[in-house]
Amino acid sequence: MVDHFKKYLGWYILIPSIYLGFAHDGFMFVVAFLALMKIPPFNWVDKMFDWSTSLSMKLRQRIDAFRDTRSPPVSKAVYILMLLISLSALYIMLFVLPECELC
Repeated sequence: MVDHFKKYLGWYILIPSIYLGFAHDGFMFVVAFLALMKIPPFNWVDKMFDWSTSLSMKLRQRIDAFRDTRSPPVSKAVYILMLLISLSALYIMLFVLPECELC
């Protein structure tokens, strides 16, 4: 009996709280939401943590595979190009925009 309650406790809280939310007090919808978030068999919080962990592991494997196959001169060229663009944007913001007649 204890195992049954541990397994289905969420249903015993969810169904009465939805009924009470419609019939008497709207605050019971918060209880229903909390039951969906953390009480078994729903436990959406842990399910989302597991899903995000598996997704991040897949993404990490793809990034590692990409880093193993890329060529370093291309990445250095990209870094140099980004540095030049950011320095030119900084120059425009600091020295050109304050003298703008339209501002």
